[in-house]
Amino acid sequence: MIRLKIAVGILLILIIFSTVSEIFINYSCEEIADKISHIEELADSENVEAELEKAAVKLEEAWYSFKDKAAFLARGDKLTDAEITLSRILPLIEEKSEELKAELAELKKEIMYINKSENLFF
Repeated sequence: MIRLKIAVGILLILIIFSTVSEIFINYSCEEIADKISHIEELADSENVEAELEKAAVKLEEAWYSFKDKAAFLARGDKLTDAEITLSRILPLIEEKSEELKAELAELKKEIMYINKSENLFF
């Protein structure tokens, strides 16, 4: 009977951990996607370079906060791909490059891929 209780306890712990980690990933990815959308809106506006850079710094802070916690919840290659794309955002803003919108769209796609692929399937 004790073995059964231990097995049920371990199973409950795993289910709770999986559910909490899924909620965390969903919330964090949606928050990061909202920040990306905000940067996209600012990129469409003119003469807002300082505000655009501040928004990009906030995006990087949100990303690194998420990455530190999600490093053991999500696959590392997905996180690395998104981080590589994110590292190109601030230099593109400083250069006022036309590629900024494409990189933002790619980053949003990668973030949503992390969100979708790390969800439970039931």
